[in-house]
Amino acid sequence: MKPRMNLLLTAIIFSLLTASAWAGQPLPGSHQAAKEPKKHVQKHITIQFLPDVTPHLDVTVSKTGTDGQGNTCYTIQPAFSVLNRGVVPADNFRVKLTGKVFGFGGEEITWESPPVTLNPGSTKQWGPDQQWKIHCCVNKFQKENKMVIIQVLADSRDSLKESNEHNNLDRKRIDIHWYHGPIIH
Repeated sequence: MKPRMNLLLTAIIFSLLTASAWAGQPLPGSHQAAKEPKKHVQKHITIQFLPDVTPHLDVTVSKTGTDGQGNTCYTIQPAFSVLNRGVVPADNFRVKLTGKVFGFGGEEITWESPPVTLNPGSTKQWGPDQQWKIHCCVNKFQKENKMVIIQVLADSRDSLKESNEHNNLDRKRIDIHWYHGPIIH
């Protein structure tokens, strides 16, 4: 019985090898074999090597105090960086930081960097910096809630042609509730 099994396995393996050798090839004597072989067409592809700047934003929220009138105050401070993921330098672009407190007495910050140049794989970091602190208070007696939006925009003046134009923004939302404090999203 073993010799028959070996013979059967040999026949199956030979069939598989033959089928794989002929895969995609017309069978001899078939209608396809009589046709002319396909001509190869060459296409020229232009590959552009471009920069790709992407921001990363971190936010620190610190409780700065409470008073006898039901106010709890917080300081929100951003620190951020920009990475050039591209394969060529990113020359003379700017980075913009904006922040806004939504709610009564809302504070705003806006800052734009001087021109920046980053080599491929390089990162530039900013902050935390005193000038970018945002102060926000909520009142528990008035059941106040506030929302803070902070965002960093790399290539804020759209001066770079990049390999990916859709990854230039990083944003954080901070919800500050009178009953449990800040939540960073």
